[in-house]
Amino acid sequence: MTQWQIRGLSLEQAVQKLAQTYQREVTLVGKTYVVRAKNAALRRQQDVFAQTHYSARWTTEGALSISVDSVSRIAVTAVVVPLSRFARVLTERTSWDLQIEQGLQDARIVAYWQSASLTDIIEALAVLLNAQKKAYLFRSDEQRQKEHLQAQQPDDKPTPAEEASQRLLPKLAELLTPEEREAWSQGKEVEIPLSRLPSEVFAEAYDYATKQFQRFYDLAPEEIRPPADLISSYGNIFLILPRPDQNSIGVRLRDSQNQRSYVF
Repeated sequence: MTQWQIRGLSLEQAVQKLAQTYQREVTLVGKTYVVRAKNAALRRQQDVFAQTHYSARWTTEGALSISVDSVSRIAVTAVVVPLSRFARVLTERTSWDLQIEQGLQDARIVAYWQSASLTDIIEALAVLLNAQKKAYLFRSDEQRQKEHLQAQQPDDKPTPAEEASQRLLPKLAELLTPEEREAWSQGKEVEIPLSRLPSEVFAEAYDYATKQFQRFYDLAPEEIRPPADLISSYGNIFLILPRPDQNSIGVRLRDSQNQRSYVF
């Protein structure tokens, strides 16, 4: 198929045309169109068999570009790129470590995002690969060392978390209902569900929540740590606006399955 055959079509129409021509299935994950083979799991097994018994290998590898803007929105262009390379470059650009199950390291992807969050990318990859195991994002060793050094800075200078909270707080305050605003002005605890936030605030808020979660996860004793994948569900996350005696926004993570809440 050439570009002339899809020129003038909307994005949705073009994706459907491509899927029909090449006998693929289409799934919409958030705002991402995922196009994959209808028998993706079988195709992976056949590829592994071919590589093992016939030394079949991809002989070419395409371009990969990953860039991050100021609010952790990511632009990606990947053309026939193995997931191992994609994960390595993502870590270099974002300081988040993408972990993928071992059997999928050599899987090649074609991907394009103009502006996506880390969660958008992980969810789309999971659907694309029909993965049976979850993919997780953790801070890289470089990021851990950087934050450790920053934590040793003088007390009179705001920490990175406090600076991020200061940037985010005015945007959250604008979204309060009159009742919430009144309660907050009286020093009461007010929390906002992450799922309630508009797209222009959501990415920054989710990035803040995930970094706070990872810091809590690293420091908390194992017996009180929340499940690592709990942070991946938007409905579990609530942002707690700081009271007058507090320096930064808090995060409440609810585990409805086990009837527990974690506040950090």
